[in-house]
This record gives sequence, C-alpha cells and structure tokens, in this order.
Amino acid sequence: SLSLRTPYVVPYSTIPHQDKTDKHLGKVLNFDDTADTAFQHKTNTELIRSLVVFTMCNIRPLVAYSETLLKISEKIIGKNLTMKLVNETFFKHFCAGQDRDEVKPLMDSLKKLGVGGILDYAAEEDVSDATAEKKNVERRVTEREGVVSARTYDYTTEDKCDANMNIMLRCIDMAAATSDTAFAAIKITALGKPEFLQKTSQILLKIRSVWVEFFGAQDHNLNYEQFAAGLERIGIHMTPEESLTLFKGVDRDNNGEIDYIEWTSFLQLEDMATRKIFIRSGHNKSLITRNGVLPLLSEEETELMDKLTERVNTIAAAAYEKNVRLLIDAEQTYMQPMINHIALNLQRKYNKERPII
Repeated sequence: SLSLRTPYVVPYSTIPHQDKTDKHLGKVLNFDDTADTAFQHKTNTELIRSLVVFTMCNIRPLVAYSETLLKISEKIIGKNLTMKLVNETFFKHFCAGQDRDEVKPLMDSLKKLGVGGILDYAAEEDVSDATAEKKNVERRVTEREGVVSARTYDYTTEDKCDANMNIMLRCIDMAAATSDTAFAAIKITALGKPEFLQKTSQILLKIRSVWVEFFGAQDHNLNYEQFAAGLERIGIHMTPEESLTLFKGVDRDNNGEIDYIEWTSFLQLEDMATRKIFIRSGHNKSLITRNGVLPLLSEEETELMDKLTERVNTIAAAAYEKNVRLLIDAEQTYMQPMINHIALNLQRKYNKERPII
C-alpha cells in the first residue's frame, strides 16, 4: 500500500489548469478555518470515519497491541472480514491506495486544493522466528520496544533488499504519474543490513576524530607530507603513489592542502582508492587491528556496501530522471552517520541542477 504523509502546500503559481478567480483558492490553505474551508470537501461519512479512527488511535493499549488484536479478530470473524473492516477505516484514512488507479484521484483532488502529498510505500515482510533462525536474519526487536509509530525493517536477505528497491522504484513511477510536484520517501534500512549501517557509522565517526588524534590538525590544514606522515602514525602503510592518489582525492579544490571539511566530507567508504584503509586485508591488517585506530570492514561487509550503494544510486537516478523529489528518512542515531553520508553523496551527485535529494 501507499501511505500519504503530512501534506505540503503547493505554491499557487504551480497549480495547473486552475481558474485564478476561484473564490476558494485563497481560503483553502487556512486550516484554522475548519468550518468553512479545511473540511468543506469532506463528506459526512469521511468526517465520521476520521473521528472514529483518531479516537481509537488515542487509546494507547489498542495501538500497542494492534497486531495481537488483529490476529484475534481473524480467528473470530475471519481474515477477509477483518481486512475489510481495516480497509474501510484505518486504511482509507491513512493510505492513498494500493495502486496508481486508487492513488491518482486522491492526488488530483488534493492538487485542486493546493495541497500535495509525499508517497511512501507502507508495507514490509513479516519475518517469523522460525525463518530468522534458519537464515541470516537481523530481527530489530529492540528498536521496536516502546515504539508504536515508527516503521522498522528486519533484514532477511540481499534479495529482499533488491525487492524493496524495486518497490521504491515503482513508488517513484507512481509519484511521477500522479503529481506535477512529486515527492517520494525511502528508508535506507530497507535497502541494506542495519548492523552494517551501524558499523560504517562507527567508522565515519572515527574518521572525524582521527583528524585531530593522529594528524594533529585541529586548527590548520595539511600538506601532502603531513598527510602521509599521519597515515603512517595511524598504521596505514601505503606506497607513495597510493597515498598521493588518496591525498589528491581528498584535496578537492586542488590547492595542495586538505582541511577538516575535505577530510570528513570526501574520504568515501565507496572510493576504491581509500579501500585499503577500511578493508580487513593487505599488509595494513595487523597494525590497524592491533591498535584499533579504525574499525575494519570484512570482504563480506565491503560487498554489502557496494550493493547498498548500487541500490540507493539506482533509486536516486530514477528520481532524478522523473523529477521526483526523494526524501531519505532519518532513523536510529547509531546508524544515522552512515545514512547522512549516503544522503550527502547523493545530494552532491544529483542536486547540481535542481533539488532532488
């Protein structure tokens, strides 16, 4: 299903095919005027349904044990009748629809009122305990404790991440087909292993602290000789050609020096020239492992990173091509540095002409 997030106001000048003399257009965006404008296009049935839904959502035990109550309902009145009740109440209130034919009329209706929406795929695979034991599944049970409003994704397989990517691509297609000011939203944890995101976040945080701890460059820039010496102090033994390639990669303004912003912003986990720093292989293995300067990626984790990078770039490229603004959800703080890292890289690549990411 596709949920419609908090609507945003569409600028008046961007509303196509509107009669600029329409007497409602000046009022429709004033949601404080509930009697005359905000609800004037809602039927009595829709208003009653909204009242019922919001009243039930305000009962915390009902929300917290909703899945259990649904299963009990399925046993008593059957699954079909249970799902029909859900579809006619909660689903119709919170979700835009299940396909393009259901979503487009709603988006068109909102557009006439000067309101847009952000499409978000609102479903995930339910991973059973038995499946989790058989496969390399990461069940995010802790993240769900005490949380009744945020959706989290279990990690099952890379194939499931590919399937999630394809679903997000279809969501972008649908957003482009149903709105002239299209938005779509994605969660990075649906596209990769959360444990991996946490580990790479630790690496990124350590990269920032290494600048002061080993390069000693708290308030000045580094030239190549200082940079190479800092790598040696860290325990990263690179050939002069390798270290010079890395230095030039970080020195994006080509002024012969690198500063803190260049170091933290452009030392990419995805860059093959820097892989020797992070991968658990090669002649730098023993020193880095022993002194614990930087957490290391295994070959399997490096492959996970490549696949995750490929997925997010595929999604971002599709959004760019179809002119759909792509929102990347913030998630748990311990994996947020990597999510920020991904979002920033996509912004540098796709936001040169217009804001896409």
